[in-house]
Amino acid sequence: MQSRQSVCKFVNGLFDMKMDQELEKVKDLEVVLQDLANCKVQVEAMDSAYKQALLDKDHHEKTIDGLSMLLKTSEFEKDIYINECKQTKIHASRFKSNIQKLADELRPAFL
Repeated sequence: MQSRQSVCKFVNGLFDMKMDQELEKVKDLEVVLQDLANCKVQVEAMDSAYKQALLDKDHHEKTIDGLSMLLKTSEFEKDIYINECKQTKIHASRFKSNIQKLADELRPAFL
């Protein structure tokens, strides 16, 4: 009888030890699953931030393109206005010269 009880205690001890090991494995698995869930959330957040950064980059590139076009247009218009100003100065100088000649020609008639 004693040996039977000893065997039962031994078997129960093995069973309890096996159950403890299985419970430990389950707890470890739960920790791993929680870590995996946290990693998934972090990856999703990073993916969302990356997509937003791509959208921002695209927006900034379009803004740069638009501003570049405005700058080129402004430079072209500036060149046109500079040329018009030069032409106007030339015409004004010629006009002033012609008026001076006319005044010089008319001066003896009034004296």
